[in-house]
Amino acid sequence: MRLMINVFRAALAVSCLGIAACGASGSSDSTAAVASILEAAAPGTASLDGATIPSATQITDSSGNVWTVSGGVVHENGALAGYSKGVTLLLYDNNRIYQENSAGGWWSWNGSTWVSSSDPRKLASANGTALPAAAQITDSSGDVWTLSGGVVHENAALAGYSNGVTLLLYDNKIIYQENSAGGWWSWNGSTWVSSSDPRTVTTSDPTAPTISGSPATSDVIGQAYSFVPATTNPGGGTLEFTITNKPAWASFNTLTGALTGTPTSAQAGAYSNILISVSNGSASASLAAFSIAVAAGSASLSWTAPTQNTNGTPLTDLAGYTIYYGTSPSEMTQTIQVADPSATSYVVGNLSAGTYYFAVAAYTSTATQSVQSSVGSETIL
Repeated sequence: MRLMINVFRAALAVSCLGIAACGASGSSDSTAAVASILEAAAPGTASLDGATIPSATQITDSSGNVWTVSGGVVHENGALAGYSKGVTLLLYDNNRIYQENSAGGWWSWNGSTWVSSSDPRKLASANGTALPAAAQITDSSGDVWTLSGGVVHENAALAGYSNGVTLLLYDNKIIYQENSAGGWWSWNGSTWVSSSDPRTVTTSDPTAPTISGSPATSDVIGQAYSFVPATTNPGGGTLEFTITNKPAWASFNTLTGALTGTPTSAQAGAYSNILISVSNGSASASLAAFSIAVAAGSASLSWTAPTQNTNGTPLTDLAGYTIYYGTSPSEMTQTIQVADPSATSYVVGNLSAGTYYFAVAAYTSTATQSVQSSVGSETIL
């Protein structure tokens, strides 16, 4: 006799928790029934810096991707994340995913594969560390920087284009280089941009304007971003604001310094080394450079674990759940396997703009699967 699991009698899909429309067939399409599947769905919220697996069951990064570890293997959004084996710790630090394996080795995810790294919580170089005085620099993300023949390397690979570099400096979590011509450049995460010596101290000008404020360093697609700096102008004159490395999705007001905009689904990612400055015509001041991480949308699902088979006998071999989703209720072809019978929630991440439909089914250790739950939906802007 084929074993059937009465998953949804146990409130996986329709809990009937005060839902009058709930019937024995479990086919209610009421809003309340849908709500019992889709607890909340909104643009993703990244896990706290320093989150680890184990202790947490999953990690959501700043782009809305959901990371899990099963059997020592790392998964991103339910799919294998490159090659991994014997992973004992998954760490989210400074918007980057790290793994430690059973041999004590550390690796960081560069977006497509794992690269050799170190524990970022312990080995960041001191502020002001410079090459060639030091042998290498380890930044706050665990990346190792070296200088050889006037050329800069990051994790033993060329870091963009560099030539004739005489000094590599780590200051305020940013990598700077000075070349033989006296030019200064800072690393923005993908290339070198024109800069200046961050250690330079200038004499305070009592007539110089001041600028202050704490811009948000994260946003999500479809959500408005806004930052307006505060200023003083003891020297008088008209203030004019400028910006470098402005995100493509944002607008900048040169009269107020306001940075505003709403990123779209195609604009998820990190925007680094943003610098806002103000001048009164005779003197100027700048905020510290900052970054904005724009996360993709995500949906949070929750359910109650089943306890009985359809014949009323106790369910003793529950092995996990399969989440089905897609942009049509009749074509939920994308799946995520949650190989954890104790799981009662999951965040589906990395969703672009659109309406998504979700359903959940349970399965046993013999791969017998229940019917799918009622369908819930959510729109990501």
